[in-house]
Amino acid sequence: MDAATVRPAHQVAENALARLGADRARFSLPPGVPRQDIPAAALRGLAELALAAGTVLRFPVTGPDAARTAQDLMDFAWHELRDGELLHQVQRDTPAATRPVEVYSHFAAAGYRHAGLDDLAAHLHGLRAAHVTELPPHRRLAVLAATRRLGLPDPPDAAELTRRTWLGGTPEPWMLDRAHAHALARTVLHLTDWAAHPHALPPDLAAYTDRWLPVWTETYAGTHSWDLVCELLAAGASLPRPSLPPTLWARLAEAQHPDGTLLTGPPPHDNGDPPADHHPTVVAVVAGTLTVLRALDTVTDGTPP
Repeated sequence: MDAATVRPAHQVAENALARLGADRARFSLPPGVPRQDIPAAALRGLAELALAAGTVLRFPVTGPDAARTAQDLMDFAWHELRDGELLHQVQRDTPAATRPVEVYSHFAAAGYRHAGLDDLAAHLHGLRAAHVTELPPHRRLAVLAATRRLGLPDPPDAAELTRRTWLGGTPEPWMLDRAHAHALARTVLHLTDWAAHPHALPPDLAAYTDRWLPVWTETYAGTHSWDLVCELLAAGASLPRPSLPPTLWARLAEAQHPDGTLLTGPPPHDNGDPPADHHPTVVAVVAGTLTVLRALDTVTDGTPP
């Protein structure tokens, strides 16, 4: 285990989670607004909050304080979603939508269940329409990962979905742009279920990602695209032989605002209110937690980092 990696990764994740905890009220849904008028950004914010907090609860490697904050955030987000009833209503009103089940799956993985949504998700999953949804390939993998968390069977074309992604085609590495970098990172994370099953990534794709990830990550670090850097670091931590670059974690720790906020762009030099875009802070929690997890795994199984 490389302390030079673990220390800044733990620090970044813990500080970012504390920032989310302090900003919890900013994630509240607008009161008295009919569900059809709730802004999509508000629901997306709760979904990301559940992803960050759920990752910490699922992999409790960052300490008891972080676990308590994560539990409080999950309870808060679940309460804002009316104990899952809001997701159930949205899914019932828009049965072709995939987001409600994707969001719900992170709560379900942490033990938060809604019987009506479980039944509805199982029913919709059995329809012919569920297997012909018009989504980008990496988004199809997101749905597959979500339904697996709910215990639903894989679709007949599950094995083919991976090869339809950008990563599945192992393109020329210099053809990676920001959109495809995001898709590549999410492909790895969905296939491995956020580092829970690293060897679920096909060996050739793991080797391709392992070879080129340092170059890609360094490229986006050079433009201070810290949100994307965190996504790529999370993907690297999810590889069978995890990629845990200490120098990048040191740079992330330097880029993080003193209050735990992570901004995309050059390091801030003021202590003003955190920005409305919380995404970089969320993915910092996830990437740091997965990095600490896999660093500890290499000690347990004797695999060199």
